[in-house]
Amino acid sequence: MFESNFLPDKGQCSYQVIFNAFKRIAAQYSENEKDALFSKTAADFYRLHLS
Repeated sequence: MFESNFLPDKGQCSYQVIFNAFKRIAAQYSENEKDALFSKTAADFYRLHLS
């Protein structure tokens, strides 16, 4: 599951830099794995219904 510590970290770099770093780390994974990493696992855990 993806998570960010952006608010405390924003003094070090922008959100765009952090998110791009996570996208580069996840580049080796399939689209289904990326969907799980960036949204599906959290949605399932928190029982969110995303459209």
